[in-house]
Amino acid sequence: MKRVFLSSVVASLEKAREAACAAIDGLDGYHCIRMESFGARPTSPINLCMDLLRTCDVYVAIVGHLHGSCPPGSTKSYTELEYEEAKRLNMPRFVFLATEDFPIPAILVESDERRARQRDFRSLLSTELVRASFQSDGELRAKVAEALANHDYEDQGTTERTVLLFPYVTNQVGFDTGIAISNTGATRFRRNFSSGICQLYYYGRTASSAGEHGDFGPAHFQAAAITPITQTSDEINPGDQLLLVLSKGGNLGLTATPSFQGYIIAECRFPHARGFAFITDGEVGKARLSASYLAEVIVA
Repeated sequence: MKRVFLSSVVASLEKAREAACAAIDGLDGYHCIRMESFGARPTSPINLCMDLLRTCDVYVAIVGHLHGSCPPGSTKSYTELEYEEAKRLNMPRFVFLATEDFPIPAILVESDERRARQRDFRSLLSTELVRASFQSDGELRAKVAEALANHDYEDQGTTERTVLLFPYVTNQVGFDTGIAISNTGATRFRRNFSSGICQLYYYGRTASSAGEHGDFGPAHFQAAAITPITQTSDEINPGDQLLLVLSKGGNLGLTATPSFQGYIIAECRFPHARGFAFITDGEVGKARLSASYLAEVIVA
């Protein structure tokens, strides 16, 4: 099931969003993720949008003539920030621009400054991508369905991501875990030079200060969150590796997650990712116990 993140302002585009969502959910193997279904969450709107976007496979933007609201401290709209993140994640992006004569209720007209920002954003999208235009909700629904169907056809026989499972990692009771993920796209047997990021999802618990001193009863653990801890690496080129130690952090922009224990799912946005984990109770040469395993490939 491919998850499609639907991005746009709501004002003036309510019916367009309904039409796009209907087109996405009407395709076998697709599910639309949109703000109308977010519900109440214990986090800020921008953090929620980014967290959900990072769990998706495809990004669809409906861009009208309203700039829309911005997160606190930013002059960029939610749609602009979501587009930038989808671009950073190397996610397939499909953009649909409302035509110049697309109607906007007079009560929703924005300031000249906001209108100029939106014109600049629309111009940027037209420069970076082959976008489609729409004048009606029905036209938009047909074009969204067509774009995703064409994407499926072009994508047949190829895999643009690898999902790895590290079934057990720990930084508790004196143990620590290191993981490595290699982009094996460049070998004497294979010449696929795709680069991409890795999205790491941590499922598990973190010990409290009491637990860290050796008392590991159930009362000394924080409950696991419904949504996992997530981190996103920088791009990994063919022949390069992501290296991470739970207690210390790693390369490619990854930070430490001390006292964590559980499992990690790594979604790598390139086709040839392979992983390795090493668990030890001390530094190299001083450890008494150690174990290692290869990550399980659950999507390739």
